[in-house]
Amino acid sequence: MIEKKKELVALLCLAAALAIFSAVIGGVLTPKRVGYGANLKYLRAEPSNSIDVVYMGSSVAYCDIIPSEVELSGKTAYVLAGPEQTLEATFMYMKELFKTQNPSEIWIEVSGLIFGGYYENSNMINVLYMPQSLNRLELAFSTTTPDDWVSLFCPVYSYHSRWKELTSRDFNWAFGYPKDVNKGYQRLDSNIEAETPTAYGDMLRAEANSAWLFDICEYAQKKGTQIKFFLAPRIHYVSPEIVEAVNAGLRERQYCEIYDFSTAFDEAGIDLSTDCFDQMHLNHSGAVKFSRFLAGLL
Repeated sequence: MIEKKKELVALLCLAAALAIFSAVIGGVLTPKRVGYGANLKYLRAEPSNSIDVVYMGSSVAYCDIIPSEVELSGKTAYVLAGPEQTLEATFMYMKELFKTQNPSEIWIEVSGLIFGGYYENSNMINVLYMPQSLNRLELAFSTTTPDDWVSLFCPVYSYHSRWKELTSRDFNWAFGYPKDVNKGYQRLDSNIEAETPTAYGDMLRAEANSAWLFDICEYAQKKGTQIKFFLAPRIHYVSPEIVEAVNAGLRERQYCEIYDFSTAFDEAGIDLSTDCFDQMHLNHSGAVKFSRFLAGLL
């Protein structure tokens, strides 16, 4: 009996050692995220409880909002978002946010209302670059495929071939990302020719996704943080009928309605001929204008 207990202890110690080894080496081998959202690890480099306002959502958030412009209002700001990020992922990111920050306001760009389950690569990215946690585990099983799980849970296997291309960044960032001087903002500089703004979106998908807005509001209330939902100006925008239907559900539960700035080009000073990177995102010129517009609403 004593020998069996010793064997069991030895096996447990070996398993723990292998897990630690895998986590350490996997952290080195996993490609490091530079720009374009999925930036929770950068946020962790900020001093605890140092951010007043956080902007969340998809690439629309990290391309259209410049924290340094918002901070002209006197409040510290940060963009915490991910590529084609679903509202479910935004909710999990918000849970992770509260582990180190306690902002007074969170503004969520809700283009995710019309996102479906077809952004498999983006779902993978949004999960891969989360810190290890139960929220990461839950989001992985909910939004990624079994083909992704090897990369997510055993990166040594998926990225072992990277050892030849490792740089000092891979080692230095393996146990903690540095501060992001842009605080989550991704600059886009070119612009497309002006187009006629067009509404689109699937009502049934939006109504189903809106359930995550209720969860977000409930969780934020428990944390004492004010939630604001909004849609940024863009050429291809969420249809007003969808916005109204979702707002009706929010009103029924006495939650904040969506501020729809989709076509507020004049109010925000947006010039469609110079300020749009593509049909979905503003370029840097447009982001400056829209960020100052948002700052005036704080």
